[in-house]
Amino acid sequence: MHLKTRAVSALATLAMTASLVAVPALLQTSAAVPAPSDSSRAGVTAECAAAQAGLANAKAKKVKAKKSLRKARKSLRKAKKTHRPVKIRKAKKVRARAKHRFVHRSRAVRTQNKRVAYACSAPTSSTRASATGQKLDLLVLATGTVGETVDLVQLNALLDRLLPGVGSQLTPGQLSALLTGFNAGPLSLDDATALLDGTFSPTELQSLLAGTASPALVLALADHVIGQLSLASGLPVPGSFDPTDLLETIAGVFGGLDAAQLGTLLGLLTTAVGADPSAFDLAELTGLLDGLLPGVSDLLDPAQLTAMLGALNGGGLDVSTLSNLLGGQFSAAELQQVLNGTADDALVGEVIAHVVAQLGTVGGGGLELPGTIDPATLLSLVSTVTGLVDDVLGGVLGGDAGVCTLLPILC
Repeated sequence: MHLKTRAVSALATLAMTASLVAVPALLQTSAAVPAPSDSSRAGVTAECAAAQAGLANAKAKKVKAKKSLRKARKSLRKAKKTHRPVKIRKAKKVRARAKHRFVHRSRAVRTQNKRVAYACSAPTSSTRASATGQKLDLLVLATGTVGETVDLVQLNALLDRLLPGVGSQLTPGQLSALLTGFNAGPLSLDDATALLDGTFSPTELQSLLAGTASPALVLALADHVIGQLSLASGLPVPGSFDPTDLLETIAGVFGGLDAAQLGTLLGLLTTAVGADPSAFDLAELTGLLDGLLPGVSDLLDPAQLTAMLGALNGGGLDVSTLSNLLGGQFSAAELQQVLNGTADDALVGEVIAHVVAQLGTVGGGGLELPGTIDPATLLSLVSTVTGLVDDVLGGVLGGDAGVCTLLPILC
């Protein structure tokens, strides 16, 4: 019994000694770890911190507005009990102002919540990619173009004109989010504020949304979108940005080509079937147009026809420009094959179909892309257009070449 008691006592003494030895070591380890700094504790960027501060400020103003509204309602109830019309009218005006202020403050909180969700998201996140897609849609709108939904090929064309090669550096999830954001529809002023507050003023945002912004402001928005794409992909921001390619591609994607640009595409079409674009005169141009799309020449005024003919006869076709004007549907390498006469009939037929689709926008028509075309139809299209061009240059003007029969979606 005494032995057992002594053993327990010895074990207790040993445990106490061990704890006394261990405690300083634990204290030393804890002291050796530096306390986290404010920045590492927060883990937020300056943009995120500013958005969070804006949200806190908006919430405080909403609380104040709510108190004022309650007070105004209480005052109105008291005024009604007096049965004095003047006092009641005055109380109603105060309540109306308080209610309007509360609604405004509530909307500001919603906007700031969106701002925080965007600003505090990672540069490579789907949230940020979707927002960048919305900004790209705003950029298209700012150029005066009424954008519609786009597919992944068209989106990649627009992205590549902003930051070459960016599409290949983004993940499928990022590209999907970009596409979803772009196709979400036009931004409201509140949404634009949530995404671009601190970058553009409310007046500037309104002009961007209305398509009335100055070229300098549109370029500033383009630079901002390029910066966002750079953060998402890791590609460096170019030293300079020429918007020409982007503007041409926007016109090609959304069917906004002018007469001269359409003339350039006719130069591609005629070269593709082995004809000399410089050989056309005004009557032959008109015959070619109406052969491709019956009646389309009637939708062009003399000045437009002259501009179209000048571009058709001009030659010197640049494959990068042609790719832009066709909305990025074809690469420069593919179009070079068409110009060199080394492309197969399938590629030539697809190019012809897309050129005719762009002609279909004359007179304000919407752009209807031909989609997937079976090989037999492509072969017939090449043969049909080749015969039309030969007839026109041979003096046989007018008549439907049958393009509408082959591809009714274009007519």
